[in-house]
Amino acid sequence: MGAWYSRPVVRINYTRYDFQGERASLDRSVPVLEWDNGWRLEKAWSASLKQVVEPRLYYLFVPRVDQDELPNFDSRAQGFGYESLFRPNRLTGRDRIGDTNQASIGVSTSVISIDEEKEYLKAGVAQTVYFSPQASMAGESSDMSDRGISDLASIIRARVGDTSIVSVMQWDPIKDELAAARAELSQAFGHQV
Repeated sequence: MGAWYSRPVVRINYTRYDFQGERASLDRSVPVLEWDNGWRLEKAWSASLKQVVEPRLYYLFVPRVDQDELPNFDSRAQGFGYESLFRPNRLTGRDRIGDTNQASIGVSTSVISIDEEKEYLKAGVAQTVYFSPQASMAGESSDMSDRGISDLASIIRARVGDTSIVSVMQWDPIKDELAAARAELSQAFGHQV
């Protein structure tokens, strides 16, 4: 069984700062264009389990807007990972909006319950292609947009009963080496982990 979606989104990210005292109010408007496309292919394994394969293509365009005169209370670079390649802002918070012109391509597969309430296994891999370099903002130090492609991001998440394992890896295709890896094992005992 299969299905697909295509979600084009155009929005304006507007922020206004009102200061007391000597400074006047400041504002910023940044247009954002997103186009998220995905396919969902399902195969039932049994009466209680099914596998879902989801290829995804996500385009994002945010023009460069000067934000130097605005305060920065809460923005910083997001951690690199599978999910972050499909987000509309590479920064956290609302004080900075990162410019970009990019497409993220990925595929994931999951083993879930038929009612989709439980996920037993998920594995995915994704990469971003940059069509122009990004301006460095909020302490960013990555050169991925300058070189044209991001590192390869992968995730493996598994749950068996009250035990879960999460493993994320980042592969640098330019240096042909593992850039980062992390694994977590957790066990729930009642309401404590």
